[in-house]
Amino acid sequence: MGALHYRGGCFLGYTLLADLFGKSYPDLGFSVDYSLVHIGLKNGYLSDAPEFYPEKYKSTFRLQKIEKDGAPFANSSDTFEVEESSGKVRVKPSESLTAGSYKVYVEAISSTGLVFVTTLTLGMS
Repeated sequence: MGALHYRGGCFLGYTLLADLFGKSYPDLGFSVDYSLVHIGLKNGYLSDAPEFYPEKYKSTFRLQKIEKDGAPFANSSDTFEVEESSGKVRVKPSESLTAGSYKVYVEAISSTGLVFVTTLTLGMS
């Protein structure tokens, strides 16, 4: 059983779940967390979409920031992207990335204007 990881707020009687890379089972009270993934260095990658519950409040996503090993990382060559409609994180194949832990912060903007932040950590070696 996974832990339920979310920063939610109540809106019209619903709990908005907007920051989990994984799969949520709200009716069962648990989630499977896939927010830490190990990928090969210099390989491309496309994550699953983050969970947003209830789905009807899902609107757009955007990249907030990236950290490498806890320090700010300049995404100057746009190696990291977030798909606006799905929230999927894409890493383009790159010869310039070095081994380490890349933490990608993704903003989920609800249709009501609420903003939630989730993270996806990519261990690259």
